[in-house]
Amino acid sequence: MNDEELTLTLGTDKLVVTIDRPAGEERGTVLIVPPFGMSAERLFSTAYLMTLNGLRVYRFDPRNHPGRSTGSIEAFRLSELAIDTAAVLDLCPGAVVLGISLSSRAVMRALAGRDDWRAVVLITPVVDLQYTLREVMGVDLVRIVRSGEEFPDRNLVLGYEVDKVFVNDSIEHDLVEPADTVADLLRCRRPIVFIAGTDDPWVNMEDVRKVASQAARGGRSVEVIAIQAATHQLYRNPVLATAYFNCAVRQCLRATGADPDKIVEPSFAQIIAAAEAQRMDLADRANLEMYDG
Repeated sequence: MNDEELTLTLGTDKLVVTIDRPAGEERGTVLIVPPFGMSAERLFSTAYLMTLNGLRVYRFDPRNHPGRSTGSIEAFRLSELAIDTAAVLDLCPGAVVLGISLSSRAVMRALAGRDDWRAVVLITPVVDLQYTLREVMGVDLVRIVRSGEEFPDRNLVLGYEVDKVFVNDSIEHDLVEPADTVADLLRCRRPIVFIAGTDDPWVNMEDVRKVASQAARGGRSVEVIAIQAATHQLYRNPVLATAYFNCAVRQCLRATGADPDKIVEPSFAQIIAAAEAQRMDLADRANLEMYDG
């Protein structure tokens, strides 16, 4: 992988973008939008799999999120993630966009009404934010906010303290209900692929199918691919992650006109070795910058 780094300026904020290029023939471009709580650096293995298959990768640290862009995760907003996604897409028009978990909802909003993307692939896609938050947190924050009840200023979401304005912002920007999701999908004029697990406790497969069906009836190109017996937190299970991401790579290859059956699937040993090489390279760069400074 041949990394390049760019920094976008959004108002007074900075948005750090990493570009990974394949060593051989380039078949297309993929923009990876990280799931909630995950930095671009932690997406290295996903990017490595893409580049092995001839795909140039753009991955970024959203604002108010783990990583090197402006802000901290306490102030995370889905509406802001949609803006960040749109800004990075401006750098790579024609890309296949890959969203994961909660970021899928922001991706659908970012792509709605735009024509400069090839396809979108969404893994464990959140299509009903109210349902997902209720299952993750054990409390229905959307209902509480709408009822006017009091709730804490900060709430623990997947190990991160997040400002309650996250929920208010999602309601204000119509990012909460399945009907909101369908409305965005109806404005997405390129192929849409949902990759969902049949045993996902946080994303109901039937909800995914219903949303896809409604969008398809509205004339959209939508496909749902079920990963059998798969749950949600794929990064905690290498076998599960492999099933999801090999499927995603095939869909990205298909979208770029390449043969999805010719996918290159590295071993775990290869991925670990590549990640270690990347870590050493980044450490060398940091040492060089310190020395030059």
